[in-house]
Amino acid sequence: MPSTSSFVSLGGLVKFEHRNPLFIFEGVEATLTLEFFSENIVRICATRTGQTEPGFSYAVMARPGAVEVEKEETETTHWLRTKQIQVEVQKSPLRLRFLDAEGNLLNEDEPAFGIAWQGTEVTNYKTLQEKERFVGLGEKTGGPDRRGQYYTCWNTDYFGYGPEADPLYASIPFFMGLLPELQKAYGIFFDNTHRTHFNFGASNDRFPSFRLKMAH
Repeated sequence: MPSTSSFVSLGGLVKFEHRNPLFIFEGVEATLTLEFFSENIVRICATRTGQTEPGFSYAVMARPGAVEVEKEETETTHWLRTKQIQVEVQKSPLRLRFLDAEGNLLNEDEPAFGIAWQGTEVTNYKTLQEKERFVGLGEKTGGPDRRGQYYTCWNTDYFGYGPEADPLYASIPFFMGLLPELQKAYGIFFDNTHRTHFNFGASNDRFPSFRLKMAH
């Protein structure tokens, strides 16, 4: 459970704007910007109010494509749909859910916390599905299934490391969530240059999260 001291979440939706190709959801405390690179790849930027949104990234070679996105608004939700995925943007508080074209849940923000800031840290809390498994992050100790584990991405020259050593040489902030009951998977690339932490339900088996700590 995260500490609530100076804990700031996105807040409720204040304003929605479609500035092609961007879908901009301005919240009380921060803004979510969604940009579709293909029918099943969407870039998400979360920016605190008053801060500059990150632009160009050396880690992203692709450019947004000409994607047909169907928009629908209800009293509580904005829907963005392509032929392959559906993104549900809940208005109050701002939370994201990702579903396949048939409406099966792939990934969602943890309802109570979602994306939140605490001091120089920003964390995205997710809901942990019952049989969900995780792979990724590149060279790490332990087995290939990351569920129940905690890892740090921060390049470290660790000579002669042991079976539980972390962090290691390479930092690859990408993981996949495997959903065996659906026989489907999703991937999340946490594009940043900071010390990054991935919790795959290590402490509570309730929600995974990924977090970065910005340098002063």
